[in-house]
Amino acid sequence: MKKTFRMMSIALVAWLSLSVGVANSTNLVFTDNTASGGNYDAVFGNSSILGAFTDHWTFGLTPAMAGPGGGSIISGVGFGQTFGPNVAFSSFQLIDLTDNVVVASAPMIFDFTAALQLTPLNTSHDFDLVVMGDLNPGFNSGSYAGNLSISPVPEPETYAMLLVGLGLVSFAARRRTATLKK
Repeated sequence: MKKTFRMMSIALVAWLSLSVGVANSTNLVFTDNTASGGNYDAVFGNSSILGAFTDHWTFGLTPAMAGPGGGSIISGVGFGQTFGPNVAFSSFQLIDLTDNVVVASAPMIFDFTAALQLTPLNTSHDFDLVVMGDLNPGFNSGSYAGNLSISPVPEPETYAMLLVGLGLVSFAARRRTATLKK
């Protein structure tokens, strides 16, 4: 009887430990696509979801990454006995770790996709992108993918060229007005 009770206790502890959500904490790496007119982009996701989960994607910014941005997540799709999104998201938010405040939180469009809109972020702070969810009924495993994109801040030379261009347009307009008055 003691042996049976002990085995049942071990089985219960093992089952509870396996049913606890998997937490993934990884540094988010951005790719600089600004040379071709793009943004700073990072791709993230989790392909080994077995139950409730909370994933953390931490990152810092460079001074050039102080522009606005956005991010999105989408569930993987399952085929088999059940067809459809295999992950249901419950939360998608960006937390400023330096000030310990939520910077952006995405409303769930459906439970399998969400999108964040970001205002310019403080480049001297660290951030945590948090994704929470669980498997949809009928699925034994799941996955999701996401992206985060931040616009670059224009270089001072860009502003200088803009001002020179506006000056030339103003000069041409004044000259034309002066010519028409004659």
